[in-house]
Amino acid sequence: MTGSDDIADGFHLCAPLPFCDYHHYITMDYPCQGLLLIEITIHGIFTDEKSRNTLYKFRQIMYNSKEILLIRRVSMPANLDSETFAMLTYYCNESDNLADDLHRAELLGIGGRDNKVAPGAIIRIPKGQVGRNIFIGLYSYLNGDVTIGDNVLIGPHCTIAAGNHKFDPKTGWFSARTNTEVDDSIVIGFGCWLASKVTITGGVKLGRANLICAGAVVTKSTPDYAIMAGIPARQIGRIDPETGEYIWFHE
Repeated sequence: MTGSDDIADGFHLCAPLPFCDYHHYITMDYPCQGLLLIEITIHGIFTDEKSRNTLYKFRQIMYNSKEILLIRRVSMPANLDSETFAMLTYYCNESDNLADDLHRAELLGIGGRDNKVAPGAIIRIPKGQVGRNIFIGLYSYLNGDVTIGDNVLIGPHCTIAAGNHKFDPKTGWFSARTNTEVDDSIVIGFGCWLASKVTITGGVKLGRANLICAGAVVTKSTPDYAIMAGIPARQIGRIDPETGEYIWFHE
C-alpha cells in the first residue's frame, strides 16, 4: 500500500477511528488517520479466503474514491456488504475482551509483551517507547513523543499529548506544527495508574508508581509514588512502597 512502509517505519499504527453515531471522514490525504488503519483492521479480523477478498474489495473502494468517504453506522461505503461493515463496527467500537485487546495491541505495533488496548484507543507515538504489561483504556488518546514504562494502567478517555504549538505574531495564530524548541516529551513511569479522564500535558514526567486520580490534569512532573488529583493536579498523598498503604496529606 502506498506510503504504508514509511508510516510503519516511523510510528506505531494508530488505532482505527471508532465507528460511532457521528461522522468520520477518511481521505487519501491522511492515510495514518483512515485508509491504512481500516486496512490493517480488516486484515486483522478476517483470516480466511473471504478475508483476502474483502480486504482487496475495500482497498479498491478506498483507492477509487475521488471524494471524501463518509462512514457511519447507518450508511455504508459503496460495495461494502452489511456483514463486513457490521464486523468492522463491532471490532472497532464494541468488542472488549482479553483476546481482542491483545490483538489490537499487535495491530498497533505494541503487541507480544502482554500489552492490551481497549476499543477506540488512538496511539500515535514513536516505536520502541512502550514497555510490557501495559493496558490502554477505552477511547484514550496518546500522541507525540510519549514513553510508557512497564506495568502501566491507563484508564478510559485519557489524553496523553506531547508537544505544543507556538504562537506566531506575524499571522496572529498558533502554528499547526509542533514547537521543537522545547522538550515537550512525556514519560509515564513504571507501575503508574491513570484513572479515567486523566490528561497529561507536554513535558510532564511521571515518577514511579504514581496514582493519578480521575479527571486530573497533570501539568508538572511528579515524584515517585505520588498521588495526584485536581485541575491542575497537585499531590494529595503518597504510596508507601513497602506496605502499599496510601498516606494522605492533610492541609
